[in-house]
Amino acid sequence: MASTSEPRSLRFASELLDLSARQDLVADDRWTQVATSARNLADLLRIREMVEQSALGQTPLPRTLTSLMNEAVAGPSVPLGPALSAIYELLRTSANFCMDHDGNRQLLLTAGFPHAVISLLQRYVAAPNDISQRLHLSLMELKALKVSAGVLLNMSLHFEPVRDYLTSVNAAQIILLLRSRIYPPCSWAVAQPNNVAISAVTEEWTWRSGFSDWASLVLVELLRDAPIYRLLTIKSLVPLVEILARFTPPYHSNLGPLLNEPTIRLTLINTDLEILSETCSYLESLAIDSEDVQDFFARSTDRSSESDPGPLLRQIVDFVEFGDYPPTWKEESPIERDKLSKAFDMCKAAVIKTVVEVSGAPACIDALWDLDRPDGWFISRMIGWVKSNANGARDDLVICGALSLGNLARKEPYCAALVQPSFGLVPILASLLELHTDVKLKHAALGLLKHLAQTAISQVALSNADIVAKLVESEIWSEKLDMAESVQLLAVGTAKHLCTNNVSNAVQLAVTRSTGTDARSGVDQVLALLKRSDTIAVKSESTRAIFQVIRAVCKQRHSNDSVIKEEAQHKAIEALTVPATTTALVELANQGRIKPYFILINESVLGLILLSCQPSGSRLVAEASLAPLSALPVPQSSLSTSQSSQSSPISSPSSFLELLLDIIVHDTLSRAKIPLELKSNACSLLTLVGKDTESYAQQIQESSEQVLRSLVDNQSPNVNDKVRIAVQSVLDAWN
Repeated sequence: MASTSEPRSLRFASELLDLSARQDLVADDRWTQVATSARNLADLLRIREMVEQSALGQTPLPRTLTSLMNEAVAGPSVPLGPALSAIYELLRTSANFCMDHDGNRQLLLTAGFPHAVISLLQRYVAAPNDISQRLHLSLMELKALKVSAGVLLNMSLHFEPVRDYLTSVNAAQIILLLRSRIYPPCSWAVAQPNNVAISAVTEEWTWRSGFSDWASLVLVELLRDAPIYRLLTIKSLVPLVEILARFTPPYHSNLGPLLNEPTIRLTLINTDLEILSETCSYLESLAIDSEDVQDFFARSTDRSSESDPGPLLRQIVDFVEFGDYPPTWKEESPIERDKLSKAFDMCKAAVIKTVVEVSGAPACIDALWDLDRPDGWFISRMIGWVKSNANGARDDLVICGALSLGNLARKEPYCAALVQPSFGLVPILASLLELHTDVKLKHAALGLLKHLAQTAISQVALSNADIVAKLVESEIWSEKLDMAESVQLLAVGTAKHLCTNNVSNAVQLAVTRSTGTDARSGVDQVLALLKRSDTIAVKSESTRAIFQVIRAVCKQRHSNDSVIKEEAQHKAIEALTVPATTTALVELANQGRIKPYFILINESVLGLILLSCQPSGSRLVAEASLAPLSALPVPQSSLSTSQSSQSSPISSPSSFLELLLDIIVHDTLSRAKIPLELKSNACSLLTLVGKDTESYAQQIQESSEQVLRSLVDNQSPNVNDKVRIAVQSVLDAWN
């Protein structure tokens, strides 16, 4: 059998070689013969025998196929008639020739065959046609285009050289543009027979769907290694957004006969949904990764050009609000409709992420705000979504609106605009923190509130709305919501900003207790959260929030010094002067020493100083200073054995007291220069916790005095005089 098939394949390859040189034949006759020989060879290669493929690779076949393809495509218009039939068979031959055969893939690449295929596709991309309408193509054209996608897939599958070439010639963008014109989603539903049998319409859309499927696989293969912004540019936005428009009502009411063909209907519905899913994924990725796309949307205007970013962004936003299931689904079973609906909802979620990402891109923030028109369409649309749907009508719109506004609230004028009473946004956000509100809505509301809480004007509005009390009541920091740690972290950050230099909010967090199942104060809830969590970000941010509460209630006074408010402030101080607080602050410094983050260490020291000034506070701080520190993972960057002994002579401290002494005595911590301010604060803390007569204070003196005296007595010019004076002050206070 093998001895028979091998000569036949070589004979057909030889025929193609001869035909490539024959210029004496009538063109149509020549292309007919090419098609016949190529068909015979393609059929033989379908058996995919590696030996036969390899044998053909030793012949001029790759160059022959490329030469014939280039000649067939080289005319002034798209190929037709016998030339098109020849192209179809040449493509089939090439696809089977390189199937699972890297050697033949390389031979075709070297011969330039991928370039010939791309040239064919570009002919159809350039064909005049309304971009919103499908290309009118013959069945043979559809077959040739589908197989061209198959060739590109077979050549690039797990073969990097071809993928690199296709990336270099923008093949992904060409394929995407062509697919949008060959198979516009949902357009099959309105396709009319136009005096042809329904079977012909079915066959046409089978081939259109087939091209779409294979084109999708090529795009997946090209995206295997390359980032999406290298494959798709802003030119891809128009066809991508056009696909979203096809799933945005009103839908066409004059449906065609394919809707009554169950054998193909579900196939086409699934193809529609696959294209939508890919489109939404591409838009999301481009919004995240492509600065060109971000800049494109930043140039948003009100012009109506199809390539203008204003209308495109509006169409994306329209899809989020109005996009709906196509009427073609009504004929499917309830189980099938449920599957389709879930897939569609996932697509919409991806587009919501796109809108949120666009709003957060640095280039877009100022562009989407218009201070001369504070009611610009995007801002007013997002505010409207939050206000109109906070009652539970459309949670997805609330989430998209709040997160987008949160991304846009990066400057004080913008924050001030969002909290103005005319928008009525703050009370809505406060209501979204209610105990039984879905955690996804809380996440969106907190994403906006955290940014608003960082500017003075909006802080006043949020304080007047009792946002801190709402956070306590929401029990967002309870154990039952630990699976939503990112939401808990947002809530901690919001509370931290609102309590910064605000004694009223700080008292609320320290004293106000939830009336729900968790009847603890906000501070107690946060302390319990950081004790449960293993995440450094949660631990450090929670402790920094506690520090801001301590600083506010210990250093600030109410603007209205009523007896009731004074009592509340004293209660807050008492609530904070507990072992859990001192332990948390000590561990904050422990976490801060690793990088190091001196701001964390300094906040820890300052918080402990303030607590040390309270009744019984000095004893609690002294006790925490002597307790063993938690073991923390040390970053590899700080484990340099060649430099550690010289650049960072400090070993890992066993207690907070040892860390304080290291800070005072040494110049660097993990090879970073220690600020003088931190050294001074460390001395102040040692003064407070070491001057009492209790046993803890005596232990601190006994463990520290020799080290401190050695520094004072050290006359080396490397010792800073200010540090020496501060240390002497500590020793004097103890004596």
